[in-house]
Amino acid sequence: MRRVCGHASFRVIMTPETIGCDNRMRHDMTNSSNIPPPRYHDIGGRTAGPVDRTEHVLAPWEKRVDVLRSLLGDKTRRILSTDELRNAIENLGEEPYATLGYYERWMAALIEILKGKGLLTQEEIDDRMDAIRLRLGVENRP
Repeated sequence: MRRVCGHASFRVIMTPETIGCDNRMRHDMTNSSNIPPPRYHDIGGRTAGPVDRTEHVLAPWEKRVDVLRSLLGDKTRRILSTDELRNAIENLGEEPYATLGYYERWMAALIEILKGKGLLTQEEIDDRMDAIRLRLGVENRP
C-alpha cells in the first residue's frame, strides 16, 4: 500500500519499505479526511498580493543571523539541523510568524532551540540585550 507522509504543504509518496517517516505522520491516500488542515505558516496558494522582486541587501544583523545558523549547524558543531530550525519557525505561533520578518523568525527560532537545549538562558539573553540597548542609547526594557 502506498501512503502519504508529511503535512499539508509537503507530501511524499511512501511505500511500507520506506524508512524515515514517523508512523504518526502517515496519512492514508484513500481517505482525505486523514489529512490535517493547513497551519498558519502554510501559505501556499493563498492570495498575498504582488511579490517584491527588488534586490534586498542584507543588513549586518541579518548576515550575522545567517552566519550564526550556519555555524550552529555545521559538521563540526552539529548543534541544530535545518529541520529543527524549520520546525521551530513553524511553531513560533501565528502572531509572531505573521509579524516578524524572515531573519527575525530565524533569530526567534534559534533562541528557542538554544534555550531548549540548555545552551542559553533567558537571563543571558536579557542581559545581553540590555548591554546592547545601553551601548546604542536605547531605553531599557521595563
